[in-house]
Amino acid sequence: TDHPNGLIQAGTITFDGSGNLQSFDGVAATIGAVTVGTTGDLTDADISAEWTNGSDASAINLDFGTIGLGNGITQFAAGADANGNNVDYTTHFINQNGAQAGTMVNYALTEEGFLQIEFANGVKRPVYKLAIATFEAADEMENHTGNVYRQTRESGDYLLREPGLNGAGNVVASALEGSNVDLAEEFTNMIVTQRAYSANTKTITTTDEMLDELISIKR
Repeated sequence: TDHPNGLIQAGTITFDGSGNLQSFDGVAATIGAVTVGTTGDLTDADISAEWTNGSDASAINLDFGTIGLGNGITQFAAGADANGNNVDYTTHFINQNGAQAGTMVNYALTEEGFLQIEFANGVKRPVYKLAIATFEAADEMENHTGNVYRQTRESGDYLLREPGLNGAGNVVASALEGSNVDLAEEFTNMIVTQRAYSANTKTITTTDEMLDELISIKR
């Protein structure tokens, strides 16, 4: 956290190739132990400093984060380039550019028609885009078993379009199309039809009886 009075002390902290703290330049310090684990994680940092300007002694806790995660240092200043040449101190920001190798763990279709692959490293990448065929007269297509339609001369030729554009619908993955029939209304119509059938049957029976009676009178 920035000090309310601004910079109160500056110095250089030096580490060796194993990550062990070697010296403080610019402050009088009691150097403790900085331990780095076999995976590169900082496991212990015991550092304290007594400032030369009379400020109270400070306990310094260094957090270099966890290997593979961006939870530690986000920037640093360097006075030398990669070849060890002295240069003006420059602040460098640590940003991730890329990801570690990962295998495919899942896939999904987006509403825009993209086939999106998810990898074990958390990266999601679109690899293919589906096209939707539209017809000038879709109602004139020929219906076949299995919810399949076939192009006819009346329907016209198909046009491939991007999902959601120029009249093409969107892609809805892992879903079944619901029926547009009102079950309550159709059930009522079925009862009415059944009653009408029963009434017609009764009419036929009555007519048959009248014919029998007419034949008997003729005899």
